[in-house]
Amino acid sequence: KASISVTLPAMASTPTLNKSSVQMGGTLKITTNRQSSSFTHTLYYTFGGTKKTMATGVGASYTWTVPDLAAKCNNATSGTCKITCVTYNGSTSIGTTTKTVTLTVPAATTPSVSPTSANMGSKFTISLPRKSANFTHKVTYNFASGAKSGTISSSAETSVTWTPSLETFAPLIPSKTSGKAVITVQTYNGTASVGSKTVSITLKVPENSTTKPTISMTIAPSHSLPNQFKNYYIQSKSKVNATIQGSSDYSNIAKYTLNVGGSTKSLSSSAASAEITSALLSTSGAITVKGTVTDARGYSNSFETSITVYGYSRAVVIPISGKGKVICERSNSSGVYAGNGTHLHIAATRSYSPIEIAPNNYLNYCYLRYRIKERDASTWGNWATLISGATTSQSDYDQVVPNLSLSTTKAYTVEVGVYDAVGGEADADTLTFSIPTDEVVFHLAKEGGGAAFGQYNQNKNRLEVAPNWDTDLAGNVYGRVYGLGKTKTSLSAGEDINDYHDFGVFRVESNATAEQVLNLPSKKAGRLIVSSADGNGNNIGANVNIMQEYITCQGDYYYRLIYTSSDGTFSYNAWQSRSDTGWISLGLSGNVEAATSALGRVPTGCYYRVINGNHVYIAFNCKFSYSGSAIIVNNELLPEELRPARNVYEYRPLGGKYVARILASTSGNVTIEWVQNILSTTETTSRTSGWIDGYIDYWV
Repeated sequence: KASISVTLPAMASTPTLNKSSVQMGGTLKITTNRQSSSFTHTLYYTFGGTKKTMATGVGASYTWTVPDLAAKCNNATSGTCKITCVTYNGSTSIGTTTKTVTLTVPAATTPSVSPTSANMGSKFTISLPRKSANFTHKVTYNFASGAKSGTISSSAETSVTWTPSLETFAPLIPSKTSGKAVITVQTYNGTASVGSKTVSITLKVPENSTTKPTISMTIAPSHSLPNQFKNYYIQSKSKVNATIQGSSDYSNIAKYTLNVGGSTKSLSSSAASAEITSALLSTSGAITVKGTVTDARGYSNSFETSITVYGYSRAVVIPISGKGKVICERSNSSGVYAGNGTHLHIAATRSYSPIEIAPNNYLNYCYLRYRIKERDASTWGNWATLISGATTSQSDYDQVVPNLSLSTTKAYTVEVGVYDAVGGEADADTLTFSIPTDEVVFHLAKEGGGAAFGQYNQNKNRLEVAPNWDTDLAGNVYGRVYGLGKTKTSLSAGEDINDYHDFGVFRVESNATAEQVLNLPSKKAGRLIVSSADGNGNNIGANVNIMQEYITCQGDYYYRLIYTSSDGTFSYNAWQSRSDTGWISLGLSGNVEAATSALGRVPTGCYYRVINGNHVYIAFNCKFSYSGSAIIVNNELLPEELRPARNVYEYRPLGGKYVARILASTSGNVTIEWVQNILSTTETTSRTSGWIDGYIDYWV
């Protein structure tokens, strides 16, 4: 048996890679698969024309962390890397083998911003934590869903700053206080795009003197007063007319507001200016006027000034000092009352507001005047002056009216009134007096054409009784009786209520009759009352208003107004039933406080109801202490569209022995002008001890 020893040639290692592709910065495991445990290896990589040693003395395997070789990619996002393995047995090289792997550049940069929300005009820092030093970035923005876009930087490296200007971006969101900007970062390796990432920031519009709208305002009195009041504000007569200009470089104008003494009116408008007129000025003194412009995003700017409102209260006829009432009566030539006097004695004065704009410089003037007519005459004589308007002192008139001679056999009606420049004729206060004939026990007119007790007969074919006589009739009265009204035994079946225009009280005897009476509000027996609605005492003719009221035997109450046109024809409002529900509170003015009513028809305080859209009924329970007049309802409380078309006066009993004059004025005030004790005829300025239950109604 024979043997031989042969030395075989050594074989170089053939490495394997755990990945075919690896991102720069990642790891690659190289297994050498050596033929002998004594073999060692030197590893090289070749990429982008550069060869470098990876490791020496490598045994069975080696893990390689791929360096940043993006710059060697030649403007690409990947490249082929050759890995060379040289095998050594001791110090002797026994062979070389190679493998290839694809190296890719790192992922696109993920940006971040600081701060994430800030005012326009502030600086944002956009951080760009790139994975390769070779990376550059294009940074762009898109604001408010495409309202504006642009480039922040074309070659940013690790960070970039951006200051979005207020002038550029605020006008793009005129109705918002902030908007979102999307920042897009496109990552490049040389010229090759690696990818893009986004981040969002919030751009806020600051509220400051720059972004608020600008404002200017001019104001002037608004009223229909005489020319001397042109530049002055007068209480209860003037309004403030304001022209407000507004503009904004950063938004759109949305609203204009005028505030006068706490009362506000607004107008929604995008125009460059707006004209707003305030409510009537209800108080006097220094009043603040403030105009405000508000833009679409809610930012506003204001202009404030002050005006002087001169106090004004309606001119009224009042008694002279020491007398409890205004006097207008027959007298002798010395002014002493005489039933057979042929002179007229008037004792009265005026209360009014002179409106002093400077010492001894008055704007308003007020006349005390009178006019007279025979009682049944259809026309009045001209007004005659008693106290001149040129006199500003509170002078009294207490004398016989000159150049006037009264007949003892005729009765007269006299009006004593005041007229001032502010109130004009529409607001002139007038008191009416009846001047009877001379007192006689009985007078039979010529040829039996009339008769009178206690005075001379004034009307043909009429039996008259002096107004200061009481009539006490025993037994029944037949025929027609005037005064409260004509009475009739009953309405007949089939009659029409629309035909009843004569003043009086009429009976509907039974429900059966009521069923057949036309235009009756209730088919129940009751009473129809026909009276003058406006106090002129007329029941026929142009522009006469008649009130019809129907009260059933069960206490149901209905009422309606009958209007007459210029040709004397009638038109009828729908019947209304009384209701003690549906009241709307008006509150009470400052010098009046609530008091409990004994009648209890409305809640405590002051309330109103609107009937048929144009009939306003105001009822109140209150007590007060005042000087001059007590304002129950302030014109700021009563809606302007519910104010009377002309001044309305009512004389109302106010509990017990007192009566008051109540005024609802066109300016919207409801005022108790004076209260008088019926028994003593003295006036008072206080009813704090008890309640007052009053009402006034009118048509707007």
